[in-house]
Amino acid sequence: MKALSEAAPDAASLNPARHRLYLAQLLQYGLYAQAFTLLLPLLFTLVSILGIADGLEFQAQYLLQANRHSVSETAMLSFILALVNVCALVVLLVGALAREWWLLLVAGVTMLYNLALLFFWQHLASGITLGILCFTLIRARADLPQLRFNPVMRKELRARMRGIRAFVILSIYLSLMSAVAILLYLIFVPQVQATGSVAIGTIGRDLFRGMVALELLLIIFIAPAFTAGSITGERDANTYDLIRMTMIPSPAFIIGKLESAIGYILLLMCATAPLLALAFLFGGVSQLELALSFELVVVTSLLFGAVGMYYSAGAERTLAASVRSYLTNLAFLFAIPLATLLLLRIIETLVGSSTSPVFEAILWYSRDILISLNPFLAALSTQQLLVREGVLTFGQQILASNGAQIPTVAPWISYTLFYLLGSGALVVLTMRRLRYELD
Repeated sequence: MKALSEAAPDAASLNPARHRLYLAQLLQYGLYAQAFTLLLPLLFTLVSILGIADGLEFQAQYLLQANRHSVSETAMLSFILALVNVCALVVLLVGALAREWWLLLVAGVTMLYNLALLFFWQHLASGITLGILCFTLIRARADLPQLRFNPVMRKELRARMRGIRAFVILSIYLSLMSAVAILLYLIFVPQVQATGSVAIGTIGRDLFRGMVALELLLIIFIAPAFTAGSITGERDANTYDLIRMTMIPSPAFIIGKLESAIGYILLLMCATAPLLALAFLFGGVSQLELALSFELVVVTSLLFGAVGMYYSAGAERTLAASVRSYLTNLAFLFAIPLATLLLLRIIETLVGSSTSPVFEAILWYSRDILISLNPFLAALSTQQLLVREGVLTFGQQILASNGAQIPTVAPWISYTLFYLLGSGALVVLTMRRLRYELD
């Protein structure tokens, strides 16, 4: 009996799902610890305001050594760095639940990023993330060979590309993009003839803006269409019970469906790259702007695809999930930002931003957050800051009340962080909806 008990495998090896949930629980606790570091920038500001110590000396001695000139700039930088780590841990949490191959890639990039912060800026909060990742990878070293390409993703991509629907959508998508490009070109031809080559750079920039705006609009409507029927479609085809009988856990099923949709959207984006490159013929557009537009479209498709996946998990029919997804997207894109901007305008008119620097700063940051939540405004603001002021990451805003300068962050950075956090939260909520059905 003693030999049998010694030869018996432990519970973790017999139940990989339980071990997977344990690793996810470790990452979840690490995520809570990392989220606590978001309070440190507030500590810097509080120390400076109360006069306990000089804010810059305090942060340089205990947390962050960066070439910044004010406590507010240091607080902004510390907050962004901590938020990047929070997003990375959310992505790692999702990957650990689904046992995805890209888990190691994201973990490696995150570790290099935090090592660079720790080495160059003595950012001690990065040690928390490094400790979490090292402990999790050591604890999961026996499970690393089990990381794989998602079988649901491979099956969905093969099924989508074997049908005629994928090529029809691709043809319609390219036709719309080409028609808009030709239309914009015909609109700007009279301007070229009237002004000569001086305005060619402006024309190329306007052409690029129009095509990126159309691409974002199409992706916003295409992404939910691919994911809103991911789970309800299985129910309609009477294959949902067969999936429940397999060994595929719910996280792998959900992530596989989402990956297949994002993979096809990446195909659409690569197909439209030559059309976007037409703007280079007119000048006024750099490779950096093209890379930022690609990144914004990918993050946008990820969030709106996650919205469709979330409603697909809770609806009985594909039509109901699609309607809920599109209503949520439209409200998020237009109704909520317009209502909030109108409210801010009314408050600014009634109170008057010139009477209080603090109130004016709050209005500016609220406006920046609203811009970062809208893909069109974020893309336009990012290009304007990059072209007019040369601002790629951090900038300055002068207050009209007292002439003071407050630090600002480029919209594409906050946009990416907010959308990654939203996508991770929606994916986790979708997993909770199906956890008791598939596991």
